[in-house]
Amino acid sequence: IRLSAILMAMVFGFLMIEKLLRGRKKYSYTTTKVRPIIRQRLKGIKGVSAFLFSFIIFAFSFLIPTLQLLYWSTLTYKKIINVKFFNLILNSLSSALIATILIIAAAVVVANYTRISEGFVSKFFSKSITLGYSIPGAGIAIGVIVFFIGLDQNLQWLYRLLGITSRRLVLSSSIVMLIFAYVIRFLAIGYNNIEAGFEKIGKRFFEASRMLGMNVTETFFKVDLKMIKPAMISGFLLVFVDVLKELPLTLILRPFNYNTLATKAQEYANDELIQEASIASLIIILLSIISICLLYKSGKKKER
Repeated sequence: IRLSAILMAMVFGFLMIEKLLRGRKKYSYTTTKVRPIIRQRLKGIKGVSAFLFSFIIFAFSFLIPTLQLLYWSTLTYKKIINVKFFNLILNSLSSALIATILIIAAAVVVANYTRISEGFVSKFFSKSITLGYSIPGAGIAIGVIVFFIGLDQNLQWLYRLLGITSRRLVLSSSIVMLIFAYVIRFLAIGYNNIEAGFEKIGKRFFEASRMLGMNVTETFFKVDLKMIKPAMISGFLLVFVDVLKELPLTLILRPFNYNTLATKAQEYANDELIQEASIASLIIILLSIISICLLYKSGKKKER
């Protein structure tokens, strides 16, 4: 706990220094004539050079390692693929889906509140929820463990009323603690996407709806929520991929006998069973590629 506290204090210190150095400076265009970047088709030696440069980076960073994983998977799939392996996929998808839904819901509420109320409290909320991504996963895990053990100790009277007397640690030995840590860790990703979506639509539609007689809640569900739908989709996909491949938090906070694709791949690699880790790694890559393709399609729709 002391090591994690020192680490978190260092992170907070660097963030405060960055804030003081930046002050009130903001990025903005120096002219009102903003031209979008136009793609240019390169020909001749320029086109070949650009292709080779990009392909070499792609090959060494993704293609060659993935082909190696594919080869290893052909050697081990009969031993690895069974009912327990499908349970790993189900655990990974369910935990990532639940955490992502909670993160996007919380991000939408906080971003909408920050947009409507521009006081100190709203700014504090918007800054504090984004700190989780700056803090290392191990530090967050230690803090979550301490919090949930204290929560379990204070809820003993409720557990006795519910007839749960066999265990003293209920929440801190369940998937709830892991989902809670995911929300803290990746809330910044969802919030930044939702905040960008609100900044694009501005407040003019919100103000027009309020002048026409709708209250804040009706405006949120009938106007704002529909207009930030693309931002919610992109934020959902980005958060889902990050949660799916998260390893440190899952290793520390997972319940007993609960594994995901990431933890199982790590266990195989730790036991020097590199070939056996290939299939779980390929599933993570496949799910990430599908999410990225969906994100690209949603981006193309926004451009249209």
